Order: sequence, then C-alpha cells, then structure tokens
Amino acid sequence: MNGVRKIVLTGLALLMLPLWFLRLFEDEILYWDMARNFGGGVFHPRSSLAFLIALPLIKSSQDIYLQIMLPRLLTAAITIACSLLIYRISKEFYGGKAALISTILFLLSFNTLRFGARYNLEPYGLFFILLGLYFFIRNRFALSGVSVALAFAAREMWLIFYPFYLIYVWKNKKEELSKTFLVSIIIIAGNIAWIYLLKTGWRPITESAAEYLINQNLKLITLILRDWAESLIAHFFTILGFIYGIYKDEKHRNILLLTLPPLLTLNLIPGFILNGPFERYFLGPQALLSIVAGFGLIKLAEDVKYHMKFRLDSVKLIIVLLILQTVALSIAVYELSEIGADSTYDFGFWYDSKIIDILNKQAEGELIAGTPHGVFVKNATWVWTERKVEKAIMLDPDWFITYKAWVEIKETKNGNITIYYIGPYVLIHSHPRGYIDEVVTLSDFGFWKLRK
Repeated sequence: MNGVRKIVLTGLALLMLPLWFLRLFEDEILYWDMARNFGGGVFHPRSSLAFLIALPLIKSSQDIYLQIMLPRLLTAAITIACSLLIYRISKEFYGGKAALISTILFLLSFNTLRFGARYNLEPYGLFFILLGLYFFIRNRFALSGVSVALAFAAREMWLIFYPFYLIYVWKNKKEELSKTFLVSIIIIAGNIAWIYLLKTGWRPITESAAEYLINQNLKLITLILRDWAESLIAHFFTILGFIYGIYKDEKHRNILLLTLPPLLTLNLIPGFILNGPFERYFLGPQALLSIVAGFGLIKLAEDVKYHMKFRLDSVKLIIVLLILQTVALSIAVYELSEIGADSTYDFGFWYDSKIIDILNKQAEGELIAGTPHGVFVKNATWVWTERKVEKAIMLDPDWFITYKAWVEIKETKNGNITIYYIGPYVLIHSHPRGYIDEVVTLSDFGFWKLRK
C-alpha cells in the first residue's frame, strides 16, 4: 500500500467516521450561521471564502442535521487534503519515510482530531497555504501566489504569512518574484477592500475574550508564557522533531521564514492566549512544523539508536510514541475538562440535537440566551453571550443555555421554571420570563481545571 493510500484511509478513519457524533462547538455554530446568512446578503467584514465555499452545502437541504453535517464532511475532506499536501511537500524535501511521519504527526495532533472535521475556518486557510507551497516546489509560481493569497481570503491570520512568503520566493526563485507578487497582490488587495467596505458596526466574534485580555495588563505576559509551556506538552514530538530537523538540515533551513510568522501570530489571538494550544488556532502552525518534524524525529531516533546500539525500527518506534501521546492527551481531556469533554474528539452531538429539538418545539417567538443553539430555532430571537453568564442572566431571557460547570443551580419549587440537564449543558426555561435569576448564579469556571 503506497503512502497516499495509507494517508487517505487513516484520514477517513480519524476524521470522516467520527464527525457524525461530535458535539457542536459554539464557534462552529457561529461560523455555520455566518455561512448560511452569506447567501441571504448578510455579510461580515472578514475574510469570507470559507463561508462562500460552505454555502451551497448548507442551502442544499432543509434538514438541519444535513445542514450541519455536510459542511463538516467538506471540512474533513479539506483536512485530509492538507495531510496529503504535507506528505507531498515533506517527501520532496526529505523522502518518503520522513513524509509519512510528518503526515501522521499532523493527523494525530490534538488540533486535527478535535477541529479537523468541525466546520471552522482554520482548515480552509491552511489548505491554500499548503497548496501554495506545493505549487512552489512544482515550479508553478503564479498558482503558488494565487493560493497563498486565497489563504488570506479564507482566514485572516494568514495575512502576516504573505510578506514572509514573498521573501521566501525572493531567496529561492528571485526571477519569479515579480510574477508571483502581481498575481497575488490583486487578491490580497481585493479582500482587504471587501473587509474595509463592510467594517461599519462590526464586532469580532471573540469580543468578550478581547475585552477580558485588555483588562489583564501585565498578567497577559504570564498567560502567553503559560500558553507556550503548554504547547511544549501538547505538541512535544512535533516541536522536538522540527528543532532537530532544522538543526540537521541546512539545505531547507530557510523554511523558518514560513513557520515562524504563524507561530508569532498566535500571541495576538485572544482565543490562543486564553485557552492555550488546545484550540483550533494551532492547526496551521502545527501543519507547517510537521513538514520538517518527521525528518527531525527520524534523524533523532537514528542518532540515539547509533549511540545506544538498539535495533528497533525508527519509524515504528515513532509511530508507537505518537499513538501513546494521542491516547494520553485524550485521557487528560477527560480528566481536566470542565465543560464535559469526554475525549480529544469530544463526542455528544445527541445532546445538541436534543436541545435543538426542545427549542424548536417550545421556543418559537421567545428570547434564547447563552450558547448559540438558538441559531437553529425558527422565529426565535437568540443572543450569544459566550462566557458572559451574568450578561445572559441580565437579559432576562425565556430560555438560558450554558454549561453545567459554569453555573450553580439553586433548588426551586417555582412552577414557572423548568430545568433540563442535557449532557454537559443545562437548559432553563422561564415561563413567563423573569425568574431565571432566582435559580442561577455564576460559578468559578474555566474551560479546564488548570485554567480558572
């Protein structure tokens, strides 16, 4: 079985099969809603290519289940395509064995397993970045420039990658720089103009995270240092392999120009600062590090084997270690999660389905606050309050949805209050409105036990 077939089958097993059961994440719901409304003329001043790509799938059926799952299927396919591009690029640089390890590093990473099949923007931007690098090594420089520009059109964070990419082109193929720049800058400028023209009244979807960080002052430095310490744990073999690979191979060392910018960008992203490496934002840097890391791990294993004189096959040893790391991280998620994650994947779509079903039967014309499940309810008003539980309570909604770990529920015999405990969620209905604040108080919560 050749490398490509192994990767496709592994990707299907790790991403396609589980996606039908994954719990809905709040940002996934919000992105889904943005994509759905894109077809109705409701535009957001941000890079919109990923919304445009998903729109036909959402509009293809009236069934909510299919509307959710089809974009997930597309995202999983895009993530598998990313893994194939990592394999092709790494194979061109370092050979087949190293490329296979690089791809397994990516496919087994926490971020890939958790976010690679949920509808979010990271896999789309990453796909165009990797496609741009693949075209570059195949000497298709115009297509390379177009692909890198489309990465920014799919995900804003890749804009910082662009100038470093141009430097990379200049250092490796100076004579192609003008052509590459001209074809790419048109798309870059067009996307910037699109965002600028729609900027009025815009608030980023991570606004509460941003407001929280603004008030942290010097604590921000401590948070970032903790993020990178945790990154060494979450991506130990990838980072180790990357550093050793760069050390061992001078020929491709200028790939640092492409890997460092997205890593540094993480320090500016509120979601990464607050939640660390266990967020989707690390998916892009993880992929770029993986291209080199497979080679580095094999070289390291060979050097250790030479000095210690043992006969274990390096590739098999690395694969076993990566599987053990994946299992260990999944156990850690179960033990440390405060929002009810049962594994790295975080299964539980049946909980979301039950909430959506209850709301569609009972919440028509009412106000829903908390998590954005109200998106799926016809003729209802919904307000997403992210982690601002107190704000949700102050809205005095008919329905309040949040994580059980985020609130304390007082016992009540009030006949105007109905409480549903559904998996990790609590769903509270006040009928009539005005009683939710009597039964709900804020708890000392975090996303996991070591991050209060």
